Amino acid sequence: MLVNVVVGLLVLGWILTRQMSPRQVKDSPKGALIVTVIGLVSAAQFVDHHHLSGVALAVIASSAAVGVAFAVARGLTVRIWRDEQGRLMSRGTAMTLVLWIVGLAVHVGLDMLAGHGAGSATIVLYIGTMLLAQLLVVQWRARSLTAAPVKQPVSSALHG
Repeated sequence: MLVNVVVGLLVLGWILTRQMSPRQVKDSPKGALIVTVIGLVSAAQFVDHHHLSGVALAVIASSAAVGVAFAVARGLTVRIWRDEQGRLMSRGTAMTLVLWIVGLAVHVGLDMLAGHGAGSATIVLYIGTMLLAQLLVVQWRARSLTAAPVKQPVSSALHG
């Protein structure tokens, strides 16, 4: 269980560092899917070794639903723009970071309600799923910018 928490915190630190830095908008959700699969394996191992009540399972499902809502909200707070080469770029804002922290606090709170350490066993799955949902929102928003023409620098527009 401690290993899951440590891995979750390391993954989260890596994700937050990357999200708060300007990055090109990803075409592929490969990274989020890898984290999600690792989380699925970890959660499945936990469920195999622990008996969870219906209430615990409902709390875990509720945590996932709330997490998706936070992920969608975070995806809406990410700044998206075109750089000088016309590439779509993104960077998290202060609100993105706040929503990550609040969402994780809710997950931990619900974990305490579920008991059995289920939340710490599912933290990597939670992070992967939330990252995937946020990425899909950012990609959806970025697609609206792909139809916009790329602005030409003033000097080349005058000589073109």
